[in-house]
Amino acid sequence: MDSDRYFDVSIKPAIELRGKKHTIQPYEVLDERATPLVELPAFVGRDQEWQILQTCLQRCRTENRLEPLFIRGAAGVGKSRMTWELREWAQHQSELFRFDIIQYDHSERLPSHGLNSLIRNRFNLPLELGEDAILAQLAARLPEEYPGVQPGRETTTVELLAFVLGIQRPEFQIASLDGPAKWGNAFAEIKAWIEANARQEPWVIIFEDAQKGDADTVAFLEWAIRIPWHAPVFILLTAREEDFGAECYWFAPLQKWTEAGLVEEIRLKEIRPDMLAQTLIPLGGGMISPAMAERIAEHTEGNPLFAIETALLIMEQGQFGVLPENMPLPGSIREVMEARIERLGIAGKEVAKRGALMGRRFTMEAIGRIWDRPDAEMKHGIDVLRETETIYQEVSKLFMGEMEEVFRHGRLQEAALARIPREERQKWLGGLEEWAKLKLEISGDYWEGAGILLIPLIARSRIEHGDSAEASLWHEALGWLHRKHHRSQEAADAFRLALQAAKGVRRLVLASQIAEIDIFTGNLDRCRAMIESTLAEETTFDPLIVSMPPRIVQLIDDPLARWDKIRSQDALLSLQLVYADLLTRLGKALEAESAYQQIESELSPLRGVSADILRLRWANLWGYFITEIMGKPQLAHDFYAEMRNTMNLDAAALQGERMPLLGTEFNIEMRLGHYDRAKTLADELLSIAQRNRNTRTEARAWNSKGITQHSLGDWNAAAACYENVIQLARSIGERRLEAIATHNQGLVLMDQARYEEARQCQHNYLILSRSIGNHMAESYAPAYIGFIALCQNNFAQAEEMIAHSMKVAQNNNWQRLVGLNQALAAMLKFYTWLDLRSPESLPASILQSFEQAEAGWQGLDEAGEFYATYALAAHLGRGVSLAREILERAHQSVDESWVTARVALEMAEAIVEGKPTAPLLAWFAERGFKRWIEFIEKINT
Repeated sequence: MDSDRYFDVSIKPAIELRGKKHTIQPYEVLDERATPLVELPAFVGRDQEWQILQTCLQRCRTENRLEPLFIRGAAGVGKSRMTWELREWAQHQSELFRFDIIQYDHSERLPSHGLNSLIRNRFNLPLELGEDAILAQLAARLPEEYPGVQPGRETTTVELLAFVLGIQRPEFQIASLDGPAKWGNAFAEIKAWIEANARQEPWVIIFEDAQKGDADTVAFLEWAIRIPWHAPVFILLTAREEDFGAECYWFAPLQKWTEAGLVEEIRLKEIRPDMLAQTLIPLGGGMISPAMAERIAEHTEGNPLFAIETALLIMEQGQFGVLPENMPLPGSIREVMEARIERLGIAGKEVAKRGALMGRRFTMEAIGRIWDRPDAEMKHGIDVLRETETIYQEVSKLFMGEMEEVFRHGRLQEAALARIPREERQKWLGGLEEWAKLKLEISGDYWEGAGILLIPLIARSRIEHGDSAEASLWHEALGWLHRKHHRSQEAADAFRLALQAAKGVRRLVLASQIAEIDIFTGNLDRCRAMIESTLAEETTFDPLIVSMPPRIVQLIDDPLARWDKIRSQDALLSLQLVYADLLTRLGKALEAESAYQQIESELSPLRGVSADILRLRWANLWGYFITEIMGKPQLAHDFYAEMRNTMNLDAAALQGERMPLLGTEFNIEMRLGHYDRAKTLADELLSIAQRNRNTRTEARAWNSKGITQHSLGDWNAAAACYENVIQLARSIGERRLEAIATHNQGLVLMDQARYEEARQCQHNYLILSRSIGNHMAESYAPAYIGFIALCQNNFAQAEEMIAHSMKVAQNNNWQRLVGLNQALAAMLKFYTWLDLRSPESLPASILQSFEQAEAGWQGLDEAGEFYATYALAAHLGRGVSLAREILERAHQSVDESWVTARVALEMAEAIVEGKPTAPLLAWFAERGFKRWIEFIEKINT
């Protein structure tokens, strides 16, 4: 649309007009441009790259799928031009497209910038809106912007979208979710929202300058590209090659995706000089001869930006008429840009420098914050920048009703930034610092969202002024803000900046925070190097920082992070404890054991609240270590019993440590088969969660209770527990926990012979799992649907489902599921023979199937049932002797503390030995295990 060069326009919702076959895309003309946008030269030399782009887009549209494409290349090689051409192409198609462009090179950097900008673009949420106004606008726009939002989830959806925007409230339904749960459910909601709209119009989302991309958006893509999509969504990513290194959040993921074939990649190279020269001749308006154009193209080595900027520069320097072919040319693209900035005049340079300080994109309001010259000069300077096509205007996506000024290229912004003297930079940053601090003050209780935007600016100013101590405190505040909002990688990066100028206890505390995040995000080697270097340092007192700023105090929920309150020994032991956990995860069991024992020794003489908190944290990690790593759950059990006798776990200061400790103790008791004790611990965890009104922990406690009830053989009670989990999980939008409980409930319903309800549970489990990226459900769900069909004598469906599950499991090398399906396949053969009793004697192939499956079902919850069924098949086919041998192996292999397994084996022994089965059948009937009653009836028929 060539009118874009002359008018500022705003895209409006598509409309249908009578007589038109397609919906029409209307535009509102906002204003006539004082200076037209630069007229782009012809698009040449990109036939192959354009074909790749079109092929990816076509595949996206025809297959209704998510299709990412990554374009990378050096500065000026034409990445932005490719995205511009795509937008132009789309405007001339009969089909309407939904377009969003996210620029990372922006003066206003938002938390979760990519996802945040996308939501703000579509829900009309300018930055000046306060939190209450944002929540109201999200709710008001939801019916229109999110067609098909799941009924009953409207409030949860608004809260999850608000969370991505950086808004959290204690009264939110999702407040009790932890960070991974919030992000997991937010990702699922964003995917559902994008799909709902893309079903109506293909959605193209462009992320420019991915080398500056944020961690949360790349985490969303990491999750999204591995799950099925059912609508055409095209993701186009661009990155500047020379700035795209291992330190970028997007570098490692994109490298991994392209190597795995999940993302198509285009590496843009320079254009052939003879092709590029042809585009320069019309650009000169008759002033550039073909020979001069060829000379420029060859001199710039086919870099389109370098060539075009050189042509524009020499045109400005020349007179009317054709330029002399032998005139000197600039030696580098940097020289071109600096010459262009130099020729702007005083007013133009002053505006350009202040704009460059903000970023590649800026507003006049932002310039006004630090403008200390006559207003008329600022207006004149903007006019100069537009007339020389140094900048262009675009409708702001973040500021309602405002235009943004955009440097025509990032290199122009960098050239202007480099020309700011240090004194001026300090002065301007100081002015921005005062403005930012004032904005924080007037934000009141809801300062946190503004803080994520403004604190980097304040810290940058303090660094520029040589005040590294205060800058460190601001970076620490930023780290705690990100951590509170569950942005782990950004939190760690902010803490690292704070660590550079930190000393004494504060340095140890910050190192612990960084290490915990690195462990959580899997950066184990980097974590080890940082901890070991910190532990090797000599702890020194910091005379410049002795008190913790109130703004940081209110963000901290960990008593051991209060470096103004704890002892250096407490901080040191806390870091050593993180190190011991790290060694465990690295598989250094002997080193970890030694570290835990050393910490225990040093903790022994310490007294006080901090020491007690450390003891409980040590006990939690040590209990896991000796149970799961050393394989000595009884030792852990004895240790926990002693600890309960020596410590007052009801002390108010220790309540924050109770729930993780209970979780570890629960797992220990389950490993020992102490299900009554495990149920008691689950009840205690449930009581604490309900007292603290922590809905997510309450749901997890009910899930733990369901597991123990199932283990104790009370299927009716287990079903009630899982129903509670599902209702609580739905109330807070916790899809992962809802999926787990739905699957567990399906297993219980199957055992209760409520087969249709059980089948529906597994279908719902699969749907939920697909929405959250739980890939193993693709094998688990069909396996148990096959098991249900088997119990209903629907052997054709059972065979189909088990075969499908087996194929998925084998393709993904999921050995546990391969073993499950081998056992189910053997069961299917036996059940089929039981139903027909043909041939009259049990075929040897059935026993061979069980024999081949036996190794694979070891460790499965159903192992006891599989052994019992195998023994009964052997009894019917080969007699008592083989059945006894199988049952003997079963007693050696199966953990009979699982009551279901023990009773199943007892039932098989009773039948093999000719003993009465009525007491066992009564036990099954009383507890609701009707499926096995049906099975035994088949055996006895």
